[in-house]
Amino acid sequence: ILNGINKNLNELGNLFALLQKKNINLIIGIYPWPGQILYDNLDSYYTKIWKNFCENKCKYFVNTFPIFFEKKQEIGSKKTIDKFYIKNDVHHNNKGHYLIFKELQRTLINKSSTK
Repeated sequence: ILNGINKNLNELGNLFALLQKKNINLIIGIYPWPGQILYDNLDSYYTKIWKNFCENKCKYFVNTFPIFFEKKQEIGSKKTIDKFYIKNDVHHNNKGHYLIFKELQRTLINKSSTK
Protein backbone atom coordinates (compact mmCIF):
# COMPACT_ATOMS: atom_id res chain seq x y z
CA ILE A 1 0.00 0.00 0.00
CA LEU A 2 2.77 2.46 0.92
CA ASN A 3 4.47 1.99 -2.46
CA GLY A 4 1.22 2.87 -4.21
CA ILE A 5 0.64 5.92 -2.02
CA ASN A 6 4.21 7.11 -2.52
CA LYS A 7 3.87 6.64 -6.29
CA ASN A 8 0.63 8.65 -6.26
CA LEU A 9 2.21 11.40 -4.15
CA ASN A 10 5.16 11.55 -6.54
CA GLU A 11 2.93 11.74 -9.61
CA LEU A 12 0.74 14.42 -8.04
CA GLY A 13 3.87 16.32 -7.08
CA ASN A 14 4.87 16.25 -10.75
CA LEU A 15 1.39 17.40 -11.76
CA PHE A 16 1.53 20.22 -9.22
CA ALA A 17 4.89 21.39 -10.61
CA LEU A 18 3.52 21.38 -14.17
CA LEU A 19 0.34 23.22 -13.18
CA GLN A 20 2.36 25.77 -11.23
CA LYS A 21 4.49 26.51 -14.32
CA LYS A 22 1.29 27.10 -16.29
CA ASN A 23 -0.30 29.15 -13.48
CA ILE A 24 -3.15 26.65 -13.07
CA ASN A 25 -4.65 25.89 -9.65
CA LEU A 26 -4.76 22.36 -8.31
CA ILE A 27 -7.96 21.05 -6.74
CA ILE A 28 -8.07 17.58 -5.21
CA GLY A 29 -11.17 15.77 -4.05
CA ILE A 30 -11.37 12.54 -2.10
CA TYR A 31 -14.27 10.24 -1.39
CA PRO A 32 -14.58 7.02 0.59
CA TRP A 33 -14.91 3.64 -1.04
CA PRO A 34 -17.44 1.22 0.45
CA GLY A 35 -14.67 -0.65 2.28
CA GLN A 36 -13.65 2.58 3.95
CA ILE A 37 -17.23 3.16 5.07
CA LEU A 38 -17.18 -0.33 6.61
CA TYR A 39 -13.72 -0.46 8.17
CA ASP A 40 -12.14 2.99 8.32
CA ASN A 41 -12.86 6.17 10.21
CA LEU A 42 -13.45 9.80 9.39
CA ASP A 43 -9.90 10.87 10.22
CA SER A 44 -8.19 8.03 8.39
CA TYR A 45 -4.59 7.69 7.25
CA TYR A 46 -5.85 8.18 3.68
CA THR A 47 -7.55 11.51 4.42
CA LYS A 48 -4.51 12.75 6.34
CA ILE A 49 -2.15 11.95 3.44
CA TRP A 50 -4.14 13.94 0.89
CA LYS A 51 -4.97 16.80 3.22
CA ASN A 52 -1.28 17.10 4.07
CA PHE A 53 -0.32 16.95 0.38
CA CYS A 54 -2.75 19.76 -0.39
CA GLU A 55 -1.61 21.96 2.48
CA ASN A 56 0.45 24.38 0.37
CA LYS A 57 -0.32 23.09 -3.11
CA CYS A 58 -4.07 22.98 -3.65
CA LYS A 59 -6.40 25.89 -4.09
CA TYR A 60 -9.11 23.64 -2.71
CA PHE A 61 -9.18 20.27 -0.98
CA VAL A 62 -12.62 18.68 -1.27
CA ASN A 63 -13.02 16.01 1.40
CA THR A 64 -16.32 14.15 1.07
CA PHE A 65 -15.53 11.71 3.89
CA PRO A 66 -17.43 13.79 6.49
CA ILE A 67 -20.73 13.70 4.56
CA PHE A 68 -20.56 9.94 4.02
CA PHE A 69 -19.47 9.25 7.59
CA GLU A 70 -22.31 11.45 8.84
CA LYS A 71 -24.69 9.22 6.87
CA LYS A 72 -22.93 6.17 8.37
CA GLN A 73 -23.65 7.55 11.86
CA GLU A 74 -27.29 8.18 10.95
CA ILE A 75 -28.19 4.95 9.16
CA GLY A 76 -25.25 2.56 9.58
CA SER A 77 -22.51 1.34 7.27
CA LYS A 78 -24.50 -1.17 5.22
CA LYS A 79 -27.41 1.17 4.58
CA THR A 80 -25.03 4.00 3.63
CA ILE A 81 -23.36 1.76 1.07
CA ASP A 82 -26.69 0.48 -0.25
CA LYS A 83 -28.12 4.00 -0.52
CA PHE A 84 -25.18 5.88 -2.06
CA TYR A 85 -23.16 3.34 -4.08
CA ILE A 86 -23.86 1.19 -7.11
CA LYS A 87 -24.55 -2.35 -5.94
CA ASN A 88 -21.33 -4.41 -5.72
CA ASP A 89 -19.25 -1.51 -7.03
CA VAL A 90 -16.99 1.22 -5.60
CA HIS A 91 -18.70 3.95 -7.62
CA HIS A 92 -21.47 6.17 -6.37
CA ASN A 93 -25.03 6.07 -7.66
CA ASN A 94 -27.13 9.19 -8.34
CA LYS A 95 -27.76 9.81 -4.64
CA GLY A 96 -24.05 9.50 -3.89
CA HIS A 97 -23.20 11.85 -6.75
CA TYR A 98 -25.67 14.35 -5.38
CA LEU A 99 -23.94 14.31 -1.97
CA ILE A 100 -20.60 14.86 -3.70
CA PHE A 101 -22.09 17.67 -5.80
CA LYS A 102 -23.37 19.42 -2.68
CA GLU A 103 -19.91 19.24 -1.11
CA LEU A 104 -18.27 20.51 -4.31
CA GLN A 105 -20.79 23.33 -4.40
CA ARG A 106 -20.16 24.19 -0.75
CA THR A 107 -16.38 24.07 -1.15
CA LEU A 108 -15.84 25.55 -4.60
CA ILE A 109 -18.65 28.04 -4.97
CA ASN A 110 -19.29 29.23 -1.43
CA LYS A 111 -15.62 29.49 -0.45
CA SER A 112 -14.59 31.17 -3.69
CA SER A 113 -17.23 33.87 -3.18
CA THR A 114 -15.72 34.70 0.22
CA LYS A 115 -12.17 35.17 -1.10
